[in-house]
Amino acid sequence: MKFKQTMLASNMALALLAAGSQAWAQDTGSVAPADAAVDEAAVIEEVVVTGIRSSLTKAADYKRDYNGIVDAIVAEDMGKFPDGNLAEALSRLVGVAIDRSNIEGSKVAVRGFGPEFNLVTLNGRQMPTVPGVYDGGRSFDFGDISAHGFESVQVFKTPTAHLPTGGIGSTINIVTAKPLNAPGFKGSFSVGGVVDTTDIDDSVTPEIDFFVTNTFLDDRLGLSLSGSHQVRNNREEGLQETSWFNTADIPGRIDGATIDATANQRADGVLFFPEKVGFQVKDNERTRNNAQATLQFDVTEKVRATFD
Repeated sequence: MKFKQTMLASNMALALLAAGSQAWAQDTGSVAPADAAVDEAAVIEEVVVTGIRSSLTKAADYKRDYNGIVDAIVAEDMGKFPDGNLAEALSRLVGVAIDRSNIEGSKVAVRGFGPEFNLVTLNGRQMPTVPGVYDGGRSFDFGDISAHGFESVQVFKTPTAHLPTGGIGSTINIVTAKPLNAPGFKGSFSVGGVVDTTDIDDSVTPEIDFFVTNTFLDDRLGLSLSGSHQVRNNREEGLQETSWFNTADIPGRIDGATIDATANQRADGVLFFPEKVGFQVKDNERTRNNAQATLQFDVTEKVRATFD
């Protein structure tokens, strides 16, 4: 097995060598020969872990600190939430299933309860539901929100007193990124394109997003701005029939010579036929624009004001 040498690995090896040589010198009362080769500047005082391991650690902290059953997904870094759609990100959790609309994740079912039995909140505030033209109920459509600019998504599977009522299956809380949670100046910007193979012309649709945050007054005042613009195209093709009739209820409409006697029919010999069949083709173009501004101020050590 081969290992690639890096600056961090080299510094950690020197630090361990220095610690071992000091212990050897204390036990033997002499100077370790490796002391001369160890530079004081190579000793590491702090190691900060970021990235995927950090996000997994934060997700585990949510489960550890909560009194009930909760699952969470935490962004790896600013503007780097897994998947471009929150519903598709939630499908990574145990007990969560999603419905898809126009290829994208749309609605979420938790523990066998359908989307209408789950309450969705944004920073603890209930999100409104806006059914589509052919949809109804109180299901929340995650296709309206881009995953960019969010810090975490929490799925509370057991109710507690601090949660709002209404979530029989679960309460899903979407947490946006806050400037005072990450002091200092940080920013991200990305540009991408999507080619939907089900689209008739295979055109490239743009996806643009940005996130910038900064803190002032010794990290007591923070401001963050984020936005995204996404366009998706796709085509739906299907078969549509208006109604069905059979040989028993509507005699004389079908010539007996055209009936296949070997067809799969009922015991009484009745056959069913579609009265009208048509091909259905629908082109969809969806535009999703999200924007958010957050202002935070630490009034005292225990009081923090947040304006979204």
